[in-house]
Amino acid sequence: MSDVVIRPVGPDDVKDLQRNCFPRSTHDEVHRLVEASLRGALEGRYVHLVADDDGKIVGTIELGAQGGRSRHRGELFRFVVAESHRGRGIARRLLEAAIDEAKRMGIEMIDAAARAGTPAEDAFRKLGFVEFGRLPGGLVMDPDEIYDLIYFYLPVEDARAGR
Repeated sequence: MSDVVIRPVGPDDVKDLQRNCFPRSTHDEVHRLVEASLRGALEGRYVHLVADDDGKIVGTIELGAQGGRSRHRGELFRFVVAESHRGRGIARRLLEAAIDEAKRMGIEMIDAAARAGTPAEDAFRKLGFVEFGRLPGGLVMDPDEIYDLIYFYLPVEDARAGR
């Protein structure tokens, strides 16, 4: 495997994101997500990162800053590494980059949720995220696929991120 680069998402990443990270979503749905991410980035309150392996997008994570009385908090969304690239440290690198962006944005605490029993759950735990709740049946993919959601938080100053 060549060196994977973690970088901001771009409009040309939609096809690979849909194919490798969001196969249940349509191209148009992923296109709309990327457009919204790019608009949020212009406002300075949203970051959408991808893992680029020699021009092929193999992972993604998004960080959004909250507002109002929660302005000290950020939330992670759509944290995915392509099945073909799991076990290579890409999840850790994506999370480390998101934590670095949170610090840059002045975020003091990061919230995240993961489907129970997934690599994302393991990655959050390994990087020091603390579970604060579990919602049984909180994610319904279709009527036959129902999963628990696990909620995590990480005070940014406590971010271990393997450093």
